[in-house]
Amino acid sequence: MSSPTVTSATQADLMYMPKGAFYSMTAKPEIQPVLPPQAPNGGTRHYNERQSIILMAAGSMVRSGMKFPLAARWACRIAE
Repeated sequence: MSSPTVTSATQADLMYMPKGAFYSMTAKPEIQPVLPPQAPNGGTRHYNERQSIILMAAGSMVRSGMKFPLAARWACRIAE
């Protein structure tokens, strides 16, 4: 049995973030180590529970005033 996954659009909704901002955020190189690989042919990414929580942590840091590159680096360190 595989673990449940969350799509990019659902993840953006969980983070209370506009989808455009979410896609821009996940395209940055600083957050790439914790993301699933991009889907072929422009398909949607599917995030497992760990990836979803890490993205939510980065999003929370950004909402509290931290710049995204630093928030992404911290989220990646948390993931380690």
